[in-house]
Amino acid sequence: MVNLNVRLPIPHGELVLKNPIMSAAGTFGYAAEYENAVNLKHLGAIVPNSMAITDGQPSTAKRFYQSEHGFISSFGANNLPYQTFLDEILPRLPYEETPVFLDLKAYDLDELTEFVSILSEVKELAGLEINLNCPYGNPSVPSYWKTRESLEEMVRKVKAAAGDKILWFKAPTAEYPPDEIVSIVQENGGDAFVSFNAIGGYAIDIHTRKFRCGNWGGGGYSGPGIKPYALMCAHNSSKHAKIPVIGGGGIVCAADVLEYIMAGAHAVQIGSANLMRPDFMERLLEELEALMDQMNIKSLDEIRGCAKYS
Repeated sequence: MVNLNVRLPIPHGELVLKNPIMSAAGTFGYAAEYENAVNLKHLGAIVPNSMAITDGQPSTAKRFYQSEHGFISSFGANNLPYQTFLDEILPRLPYEETPVFLDLKAYDLDELTEFVSILSEVKELAGLEINLNCPYGNPSVPSYWKTRESLEEMVRKVKAAAGDKILWFKAPTAEYPPDEIVSIVQENGGDAFVSFNAIGGYAIDIHTRKFRCGNWGGGGYSGPGIKPYALMCAHNSSKHAKIPVIGGGGIVCAADVLEYIMAGAHAVQIGSANLMRPDFMERLLEELEALMDQMNIKSLDEIRGCAKYS
C-alpha cells in the first residue's frame, strides 16, 4: 500500500498533506475554474493566483504565450479584488479537506505587512505564500531578496503580522543564491521555502515585429525546458534548509515528481502542465501512485533526499 502523505513540520506541530501535489500560483486561476476538471479534494494543497491588497487593473497585454517547451506569462496587476476572492471564491474551495495557501504580492513592505495582517484573520486559509519578487510595480525599490538586510526585515515583519498562519516564501523570478536566501528565511521565521518560480523570457512575432507577451516584452518562463535548472534549485535549497522545501518547475510526469523528492523536496508545485491539461494534477496523482507501487516505494519519506553524486 503506497502512502503519499507529506508531513510538513510547522511551529505548532505539523501540517499533513494527503500527497505532495499542489498548484503553482499563476497557472491554476483561482482554483474554482478547475473544479469540473479536477477533484480539488484530492490535491495536497491549493495555491490560487497571486493576490494584492489593491484591486487589479485589466490588462490589454497578452498574458500567456505558449513558447517552445513551456509558457511565458505576464500578469502585472491584473488580479481579482481580494475581498471578492474571500467572499465568492474561497467558500467554493474544499479548504477543510485541502489546505489553501494564498500567494501575495505588494507595492512595498508596509502594504505587504498590512495585507498579511488582514489575511491572518481568515480562518479558511491554511497559510500564506510570500513571493520574493516583491515589491511589485515599484521600480524605485530593489527586490527585497537582493540585500540581506532588506530580506531579513521583510521576513521578520511579515512573520510578526502572520500570527498563527503558516508562512512560506517563494523564490524570485531570477537566479538567486539558495544557501543565503534559505538561511535568511528560516532564521527569521519562515515555515517553508518554494525553490522555484520562473525565469525571465521573451518571444517576438517576426511578422508583426512585436513582443508576444506582456506590457514590457516578456514575462516569467516556465515549462519542461527549465526542469534541470529548477531541479538544481530544489536540491541546492534542500541542502541548506532545516525547513521543508517545496520544489517545482517543468513537471510533466510522475517520474519528475520522484526526481524532486529524491533531490530533497517535501512537495511540489505544478505550473505550466495545468495550462496544457486542466485535469493534469489528478492524472499525475494516479500515475505517481502506480509508479511508486511499481518501484516498491512505500512512502516518500523513504526516498526524500536520497540522490547521490556517484
